[in-house]
This record gives sequence, structure tokens and C-alpha cells, in this order.
Amino acid sequence: QHGCGGRRRCPGIGDEVAVFRSRPLGHVAMPYVYLDATYIKARNNHRVVGRAVVAATAVTIDGNREVLGVDVGDSEDEVFWTTFLRSLRDRANLALGFAALQSGDPAGALTALERVRLEGPQSQAALLGFGWASLQRQEPRRALVAFRELSGRSLRDAPVLEAQIAEPFAMAEAGAMGAALQGYEKAVETFSR
Repeated sequence: QHGCGGRRRCPGIGDEVAVFRSRPLGHVAMPYVYLDATYIKARNNHRVVGRAVVAATAVTIDGNREVLGVDVGDSEDEVFWTTFLRSLRDRANLALGFAALQSGDPAGALTALERVRLEGPQSQAALLGFGWASLQRQEPRRALVAFRELSGRSLRDAPVLEAQIAEPFAMAEAGAMGAALQGYEKAVETFSR
């Protein structure tokens, strides 16, 4: 056995893998993506069983290879592949959306961010970007929908924390100053805990 021998002996490894699997993909153009799969033997409930391992690798515009994602499942069935590919698509759309937002193209940002699934792991960042893109387009009521959806989610995530301030900001932009003040007071209370 290599390394530390798995999650029981290295409890932080799961967190590192989760960060790797959810990192943004927009840092460089990737004109070619290769998909591959294999089967390995792994322990599962004290038994050794065959497990499917799928991987997506890209060739970047400058010729380097980069692993985009890896996943392990019971088999290489359609549901497993579809879930894996949708997660890659969400990450790519998130990167496209934030690139458009940073370059001053809120319409392009909205188009890309709308394609990110609301139930996927990228949804919180996508909702946050959607709200800010809507504000750039002078559509504060549309931004409020995204920020309110985020405000009801777990406060452990950075986009949710930012939405605590973004929601009253959008209220002020919509001209609801009293509601904005209450929102800011609620945010202060939330951050004080």
C-alpha cells in the first residue's frame, strides 16, 4: 500500500479530494478532452469487489495535460457516466460564467450560469454569480431571486455568506431601503454569531 493507506489513517484526504474534484476549470483553454475508464479491485464492507474508475483528461491550448476529474463507482453504467459528465459541465459553465462576469459581459455570464444545475455542488457559486450578473444588468429583482435562494442554504459555504450581504444590497438597488436596512441588520447578527 502506498501513501498513508486510505481515509481511516489520513482523515483529511477526503477533503483534499473534494477540493480537487470541485475546483474551477476556467484557468486555460482546453480544446481536447479524453475520457477513460478502468476497473480496479477495492475493499467495500470488508469484501474485495470490482469498482469502476472514470477519468477526464484535457490537453490544454499550450499542449499540457491536465486531469479534470476522476470518480469511482460500482459500474460504468449510463447513470454513473451521466453524473460524472454533468459535474464536469457544471464546472465548465461556472468558469465560463465568472470569466464573462469579470470581462464585463453579464449577459454571457447569465447564459453560462443558468446551465449549472441547482442541485449540483457548483450551484452555490453559480447562484452568487447569477445574482451579481443580474445586478450588472440593472435587474435587482432578478438578483434577489438568486440571493434569497442562497440565503436559505448552509452558512458554512462562502457564497452563502456573501449572499447575506448581497441580498440587502440588491434590495437597496431595487429601491426598498427599509427592507435593505433590515437585511443588513440581519446580516450583522448572522456574522456576530
